[in-house]
Amino acid sequence: MGTVLNVRKIGRVVLLAAAIIATFAASSLGAPASQPRVATGGVKHVRGTSGQLDAVISPNGIETSYFFEFGPTVAYGKSTKPESAGKGTKAVKIGQQVTGILPGYHYRVVATFIGAKGTVEPIDGKDKSFLGGKSSKLRFQIAKGKENEILVQYGATAELAGGLTGLGNTSHGLILQGTPYPYTNAFTTLLRPILSNLSGHFTFKVPGLRQNTEFRILTTDPRPLYSSIMTVHVEPKIILHIRPARGRGKYRIYGTVAPAKLRGLLYIQELKQQKAGSKREGPKPHTIGSTPIRKGTSTQAKFSIVMTLSGSKEYRVYLKMPAKGSLVSGHSNEVHVHAPRLSSTSKHNKRKHTKGKHAKGKHSGKHAGKKGKKK
Repeated sequence: MGTVLNVRKIGRVVLLAAAIIATFAASSLGAPASQPRVATGGVKHVRGTSGQLDAVISPNGIETSYFFEFGPTVAYGKSTKPESAGKGTKAVKIGQQVTGILPGYHYRVVATFIGAKGTVEPIDGKDKSFLGGKSSKLRFQIAKGKENEILVQYGATAELAGGLTGLGNTSHGLILQGTPYPYTNAFTTLLRPILSNLSGHFTFKVPGLRQNTEFRILTTDPRPLYSSIMTVHVEPKIILHIRPARGRGKYRIYGTVAPAKLRGLLYIQELKQQKAGSKREGPKPHTIGSTPIRKGTSTQAKFSIVMTLSGSKEYRVYLKMPAKGSLVSGHSNEVHVHAPRLSSTSKHNKRKHTKGKHAKGKHSGKHAGKKGKKK
């Protein structure tokens, strides 16, 4: 039966062989009085996925060579080229540049020397983890507070965007998970994993949202990094239409509401422009009437009402939902109406004038009657 060699062992054997050559080139065989000492240091000059691995070696008068091992686990998997640390009696600070090291990676220094029996003996330094530092640690960049709350219409597509910073942020595998209202079920994975772009940014597009949902993003690493929770609020989809009806200033206000199961009152709102210097954003809504939501089709409900409108103004309809539920309150699109300007004062005067004419007619009749009797 053939012997199957471990790839890592083969790599280590090759490195040890190289260390023998480096050691024999500077010294002859002999029994050392003591062994070299090694101490794994830190990581400096980090930029991207590269950095310098440092260590301290005390040869103790023995020709000593060294190299570094590093990788995602204590099995390492990557090694640097062996170099000589000399055979001095004082401690020597050494360092080697490596590429492809990420936060969480393990590393250590390994020293080699010729032992008493003429064989190469390795001395392993202490294992350390590369933390990457605050600026190099992989982190999610997600909007916070109200900016973290996304609003979409019923059945629309929500876009969840963010970024990764730190070492390894580019082309990093990402997974999207979500849990719908009331947010009591476990998060489940949605869509297919994606990769962050060359600047670390990413965007997930979630189609057909029909209720409020919480989302989070995690990396595809063996030990995932989790983002903060992003909440997507879903409002009813209300489509508003306004067209002229019979009568001066009369207009039919109608449209559809989704989902079809919704019932209640829709409030017709007139939008008034804010005065200069107002702190309020956008026009101020003023309710001028209401109409009930009625049964429509299997996919959407409907509403309709005829109202008197005056002047050139913007209108919309608004549906108020309970504070806690699968949907949030929302409004329709805005519709601009060029209605004839109706003066309430002129209509009042017209009614008053009409009453006066009637009164005058009655008085004239009575007066004429009395005159007739006298004759």
